[in-house]
Amino acid sequence: MAVYKHRVQAVLDEEQYALLQTLAQERETTVSGLIREAVQVYYVADAVKDRRMAALRRLYAMGQEAEAAGEVMPDWEELEEEIIQARIAHLMEIPLE
Repeated sequence: MAVYKHRVQAVLDEEQYALLQTLAQERETTVSGLIREAVQVYYVADAVKDRRMAALRRLYAMGQEAEAAGEVMPDWEELEEEIIQARIAHLMEIPLE
């Protein structure tokens, strides 16, 4: 289960709040739970999808550039390993060889 550390305040009108209370009761959750779910579904999931699509486009462009230069792109396993190593280095803040 996630540990929530940040508080966010939103001001709703009576109709919005009443509807959220009703939905929360029907779904056996809280108004806060509904709002967290909405944030995840409508904002976080879309942002993750957009970032993944951007990365895919960059990989595709790299392949196109390599092909135009007469080079061969590494296979996926090699690329994946490079990506993982770069991410680990970034997280550990160490330079790559």
